Amino acid sequence: MAAITKTHPLDTPLPSGAWILYFHPAKETRWHLDTFKVVTKVTTFRDLAGIFAAIKAADWIRGKFFFTPESVPPLMENARNIRGGSYSLRVDRGIANEIMQRYMIAAVLGKCVKDPADGISCVRITPRRDFNILQIWNRDCQKFNNPLGLNIIDARIPSDEVKYVPHVEKKI
Repeated sequence: MAAITKTHPLDTPLPSGAWILYFHPAKETRWHLDTFKVVTKVTTFRDLAGIFAAIKAADWIRGKFFFTPESVPPLMENARNIRGGSYSLRVDRGIANEIMQRYMIAAVLGKCVKDPADGISCVRITPRRDFNILQIWNRDCQKFNNPLGLNIIDARIPSDEVKYVPHVEKKI
């Protein structure tokens, strides 16, 4: 009789494929792929849980983190991102780590946005003086450019807080 091996649910591959978490140092002024540090590659829910256990709340709110599908670099001007834009929201520093983690989970599940055709290429958090900016990058600003297209996955985020800006309108 053949042995039956059962996979733990946390070891299930992510439905959207592998993702990579990058870190960009705050004092680094250049924005090239070689200035980003790969924190880890995420292929399972266990990997994602490991990130959440390893990175402390203070790290999320002080650092510049970029969470992208494996095949998409964390650069707006890259060919896979330049035609897109970003849903941006101001997040209170006290909940920034939770909101970043929730949108990372939503991204791997394909739940960040209301329309499944609105492809997500990055979940990014960056610090400001007294708050953080969370951005969810999409791939097509021609078809998907309404702030209401972003799913609000936490009641502490007012829906009127979401802005949308095409990447071509940003200063890179």
